[in-house]
Amino acid sequence: MKVVTGIFTTIGILAVLLLIFLLVGYLLFSLTPDMKSQIVTSQPSAEAAKSFNTKVTTFRSTILESALAKQKVDVSLTLTELEINSKIIDMQSEGKLPVKDMILSLGDNLIITYFVLDYEGINARIGMTAKPEMVKNDLKMNVIKFELGKLPLPKSVYARAGDVFNILIKMQNPLNELPADLKAVEFINKQVTIRVTTKPGN
Repeated sequence: MKVVTGIFTTIGILAVLLLIFLLVGYLLFSLTPDMKSQIVTSQPSAEAAKSFNTKVTTFRSTILESALAKQKVDVSLTLTELEINSKIIDMQSEGKLPVKDMILSLGDNLIITYFVLDYEGINARIGMTAKPEMVKNDLKMNVIKFELGKLPLPKSVYARAGDVFNILIKMQNPLNELPADLKAVEFINKQVTIRVTTKPGN
């Protein structure tokens, strides 16, 4: 009888410990990562979002017109941090993004971003710092820091997060639909410049 009692007591203690670990994990998972405090941006505006749309439309039209005219020309698009964050807020309000409260900061060859991802009813608060790099005419993000709430994460997670991020970039890359080759992506002075060369149509 003592053996049975001891077994159930042990199981009970393990269950309590497991519950405590789950609660602590949930709490750390949903806390705001320190990285968010590093993001200081200007107040987003409707004008900046409109400027984003105008620039992207002009960029796209120039590429299509040049390709149609069988011209190989260099085309560039420069977007400011303010324009990007303003557009992000617009898209979030329309439900066009799978994340919430997204905001980013552009440094010199550096991106810091924060967003909230709903994971099975739990708000996962994520912070990420990445360095962009051009590899064979493709943009690659090297994640140098990744925070999931306040959870302590090994550095091996950074590379895995970067792999997922780069897959998403390839899948959602708007240049895939345009007759142009990506030549450079530059991050400097709180803005990003995308440079492409058009591919003449047949």
